[in-house]
Amino acid sequence: MELDLSPRATNVALARWAVDGLGSSLPAAVCEDVRLLVSELVTNCIRHAHLADLDSITLGIRVGGNVVHVDVVDHGSGFHPSERSLQPAEPAESGLGLYLLDRLADRWGIEWNGGTRVWFEKDVSPGDRSQAGPDPGGTSP
Repeated sequence: MELDLSPRATNVALARWAVDGLGSSLPAAVCEDVRLLVSELVTNCIRHAHLADLDSITLGIRVGGNVVHVDVVDHGSGFHPSERSLQPAEPAESGLGLYLLDRLADRWGIEWNGGTRVWFEKDVSPGDRSQAGPDPGGTSP
């Protein structure tokens, strides 16, 4: 699945809804983690990438084998994370995106090539598929 989003705060809900569209293909706990991380990364793009209204954020989600792979790409100014960004902010009202990414993703990274690509992977063990979440059909963002 690939989705292009304009850099508006209302599109964070659309990104979460796209994850919900995975329905019963993922265990509920994995889907919740992916949903939270996608929400945080899209929010980071909107807040920190200095995107123009006509720019876009590309969300890519692939489920294959026992892994969910997610890419969030923007063509903004980019950033370089510090050790401090991997620690929870005080007070924890904001600034948790990379901290949560580091804690919840099994693998993740950041690449710069004419923009910023933040990616992560979440493992799904074969036995977990029997505990898949309900199909969210009929839900709205």
